[in-house]
Amino acid sequence: MSSRWKPGRAFTIATVLPALLALLVVAAVVPVIATTYVVNASNANALLSTRAELLVDGLENQLRGLLDPINAQLSTARDLIEQSELDFEDPVRFETYVEGMISGTPQMSGIGVIRPDGTMRRWERGRPGAIEEPPDALPLVGQALAEAGLTDQVRWSAPFVSLVLRDTILNPRISIRRDGGIAGILTAGVTGRRLSEYVSALSEGEVTAFILYDRDKLIAYPNRSPEEATPTSTRLPTIQDSSLAIIRDIWVEQNEVTQSNKMVRTEGHWAPIDGTPYAYFYREITGYAPEPLLVGVAIASAESRWFRWAALLAAAFGVVLLGIAVVAACVMGRRIAAPMVQIEDALSKLENMEFDRVALPQMSRSRIAEWRNSATRLTKTATALASFNQYVPGKLARRLMNRPQDAVEPQERPVTVMFVDMEGFSAFARTHTAQQAAERLNAVFGLIGPIIENHGGVIDKYTGDGLMAFWGAPDLQEDHRRRAIDAAQEIRRVVDEVSAESWFDGTPRLRIGLHAGPAIVGNLGFEGRVNYTLVGTTVNTAERVEQGLRGRRPDQSVIIGMSQEMYDQVGPAAGLDAAETLQVGHYHIVVL
Repeated sequence: MSSRWKPGRAFTIATVLPALLALLVVAAVVPVIATTYVVNASNANALLSTRAELLVDGLENQLRGLLDPINAQLSTARDLIEQSELDFEDPVRFETYVEGMISGTPQMSGIGVIRPDGTMRRWERGRPGAIEEPPDALPLVGQALAEAGLTDQVRWSAPFVSLVLRDTILNPRISIRRDGGIAGILTAGVTGRRLSEYVSALSEGEVTAFILYDRDKLIAYPNRSPEEATPTSTRLPTIQDSSLAIIRDIWVEQNEVTQSNKMVRTEGHWAPIDGTPYAYFYREITGYAPEPLLVGVAIASAESRWFRWAALLAAAFGVVLLGIAVVAACVMGRRIAAPMVQIEDALSKLENMEFDRVALPQMSRSRIAEWRNSATRLTKTATALASFNQYVPGKLARRLMNRPQDAVEPQERPVTVMFVDMEGFSAFARTHTAQQAAERLNAVFGLIGPIIENHGGVIDKYTGDGLMAFWGAPDLQEDHRRRAIDAAQEIRRVVDEVSAESWFDGTPRLRIGLHAGPAIVGNLGFEGRVNYTLVGTTVNTAERVEQGLRGRRPDQSVIIGMSQEMYDQVGPAAGLDAAETLQVGHYHIVVL
């Protein structure tokens, strides 16, 4: 009883990993060695080469019978347009002609006309009316226009995936010439779904037909799964994306086919797929894409009696061991991998400063001591960083993470400094409780703080009933003046909107002072206790501007002023109206 697992009992990773690796090695290597030995002990008898040639001939003829009529249709339509017997801009006659082309060519999924400006009008099977597409809305439009003058014959592009049609597309096109230039490009589409229907008709019993492009790109094969039939990416699917092992593993192992020398234009090999030997016969066909299409069939091979029994025994033995290995790998792998995934997710959230979203529930319940301890430490770290983040500007924290070597080095920067102060807050505090005063301060800061940060500003410090913010650091901002002005004006607009609400009643008005100029920005202080801030005449001037607004325009909930120097730099270009100019001591202040 003592050996049984108990709830909450933890095991070290040093115990689990060796046992897991040993299990995986035994489970994976033994069946591979045994199966390889048995399979290599005898050569498979070849399928009859005549049957293979006939099957591939039939598939090739079927494919040509599907695609050659499209070439003829496009050439005929091009000739009619160039002879002015048909106008592709005629919405009635041309659409009627297109509907006839599509109806007479069921393998064609649609037809389109690309204009020289890159726009496109296209028609889809089963969908009434034309569809107008803006320039470059569909793949290969730019390439088609660039290659339009290379030939007067039908030219097939490389197969591509259309997210509009949700399928792989074979795309022939032909240039339309008028008056010595390119008047447009007539193009058509043949979907992999349509070709797969014809391929499925040739696949029956032990025969599986397929069409590949460039030997590893999927075009058509039977029994496509719903996910394969409706792609969600423009990446052309490869054989590795197939749900059929017969297609997916076609090139994994290539053994010579007996009697293959009798085949004239067909290549072939055989390979064991899931314990069953399959013979592959295929042929390259040119003229329908830049690289050859590969048409072929896979046939379950009828081998000699000894080989059949040997393959059966090897397959059964391999399946049993493989099943055990898969079950063990899945159970143990999931238990080990899940915490690793959670760690990656947690670290990503830490990197993105999403401290409140760090959660490691599976690791916290893990039987592996290291996982459980790591979950506890990561959660504590996230909590500590979340608290620390309230005291450090977000921009600075991100820069420290991305470029810690130069993020806080003191340097002179052109900046814009903003001082905000609540005028008369001391009197307000005397008539309210401490909690009421603090709540009102936090409410006002809750309004203006996000506005400053949304405009790219950094809140440097809170000065009791006010704050200091700046633009232009830690990241360079060429438009730091404009950002600060926009932030100040939005603060006035928001405060004006809430000033009529009952909770805001009695709140002291805000003074906002702005000044732009050079300042020293970086870590200032002594080792072990520093503050990322800025100092200099620019800071002092911004504060003097804010203080110089005291008592001015008491009827306004927010008064904004900037130095005359800053107004001269941005005011006329930004369309700012100076309502009043004040002189306070040596400073000239422009009131907006």
